[in-house]
Amino acid sequence: MQENDFHSLKALLRSYCDGDEYACSDLCDLLIKQKAVGTIIKVEGQDDSILGVTSVVSLRRHKDEQCVKDIKKFILGKAQGKDKKELERILNDESTGLIVNERIINVPQQTGRSEERRVGKECRSRWS
Repeated sequence: MQENDFHSLKALLRSYCDGDEYACSDLCDLLIKQKAVGTIIKVEGQDDSILGVTSVVSLRRHKDEQCVKDIKKFILGKAQGKDKKELERILNDESTGLIVNERIINVPQQTGRSEERRVGKECRSRWS
């Protein structure tokens, strides 16, 4: 991902939290800054058209980023009772990463699977 992908990435991730407001621009900046992990799908010859993104964000390393706080709040808002406590523990664990995997609806699901495998390899080589 590169700086010139920002606006297209933001358009893709705008509804990442099911339409709830969150620091989308911050998430885009964070994903772009991660040079070793993450991949995007683009239309060949159209640099401003991102069709999908797959990446991983360390929730511990980026715990002070507003986008991470917003996304954790959104996720915790979906849990109830003792499940919420367990989920909060998991989200605060030092080894927990947030998988960001979005694509426009017309991109075949199989495409996303190959991107997931690629990011998995990137994570293993980066953090092993």
